[in-house]
Amino acid sequence: MFRGTCAVGQIIFAAECTEAEGQCWHMRHFKCFECDAHLGGQRYIMRAARPYCCACFESLYAEPCDACCRPIGVDQGQMSHDGRHWHATDQVDANIVIVKFFAQ
Repeated sequence: MFRGTCAVGQIIFAAECTEAEGQCWHMRHFKCFECDAHLGGQRYIMRAARPYCCACFESLYAEPCDACCRPIGVDQGQMSHDGRHWHATDQVDANIVIVKFFAQ
């Protein structure tokens, strides 16, 4: 049974495939672009049409917090203003409001 074309360009005849971001994938091809971990049934993040597991995405692309210098994880709240990034906490929220008010 023909199921379409895999995102890596191969025809899908397999009974099992997955669809993500509007594309079909062989199960064996739907893996993290960085570490090759299989992503079927797992959380993932697409960047430039490439799937990443959350751990690889964080290590490669997480923005560093301007307050504590630690990366802001995919499961953490984030605030951004003028190219700066912070973990979203009540203390940071108040500081952002103060900075924006006095910067005007």
